[in-house]
Amino acid sequence: MEIILSVLTIILYYKIFTKAGEPGWYSLIPVLNIYTLYQIAWTPFYFWIYLLCTISAVIGIVTNMFLAMLLCCLVCMILNIILYIRLARVFRDGTFYVAALVAIEVIRFLISL
Repeated sequence: MEIILSVLTIILYYKIFTKAGEPGWYSLIPVLNIYTLYQIAWTPFYFWIYLLCTISAVIGIVTNMFLAMLLCCLVCMILNIILYIRLARVFRDGTFYVAALVAIEVIRFLISL
């Protein structure tokens, strides 16, 4: 299931990047693809908050701090949902576009638990 979601995410990111005038192959590089999304729709500052929360979640997993990991994952998910809404505004796409991106994000979060 995770492989299918990853392939779908790469395809969506490829279309977003080419539509924004960025190279499509950015969708294949894990950290660069998220950074580019934040650069297109928001500011890179929020990417660094996202990255810090992601690293904190990994540390929470390693040290068995489930509550800290869960909180960091929720912050990352909320930042991504806001990012997807802002992406829809940038490209003037409808609510289906946002709903598809948010659905993938929620499903990934639930699988990771």
